[in-house]
Amino acid sequence: MRAEDGEDVVRPVATGCAVVLLFGPLGGRTTWEAVRGTSSATDAGGYNAVAVFSGVVALAALGFALWARPRPVLPLLGAAVAVAAFGLTAYAAGVFVVARLRGGVWVYACWCFEGLRDGWTVAPAPGPPFFALAALVGAIASLALAASWLRQPNGDAAPRVPFG
Repeated sequence: MRAEDGEDVVRPVATGCAVVLLFGPLGGRTTWEAVRGTSSATDAGGYNAVAVFSGVVALAALGFALWARPRPVLPLLGAAVAVAAFGLTAYAAGVFVVARLRGGVWVYACWCFEGLRDGWTVAPAPGPPFFALAALVGAIASLALAASWLRQPNGDAAPRVPFG
């Protein structure tokens, strides 16, 4: 397999993961409802905003990196920015996933772990596991993209259409 072939495989994966992050607001938010009474609360859902921000930054960075090909340094800087953007979402959504695995929820309003209390029913946000996974896959694909560029001798690959 040639390095260009590897680029053809991971480029759409990285771009697709960045596009998935743009749908962050559809991931829902955690809500608490009192078993007795009519009290309820909704979490701020910080991962939603982080996912959208990271998706925009990752798309821009990947687009810049692909546009800057075949130069050697600029594409690698663009890939590094994309990896950082994906990493931010992986962290923001990942803390929620870890909190769920520990039997609680992550509250973005206070950026803290909240155990489940008696007298309250909690409906956790369904989105964080999916956005954490998309961010991890996007980061790995961006790293693989950078690695494929490093393997190409003298950066002699022809410039490509950024998202094609």
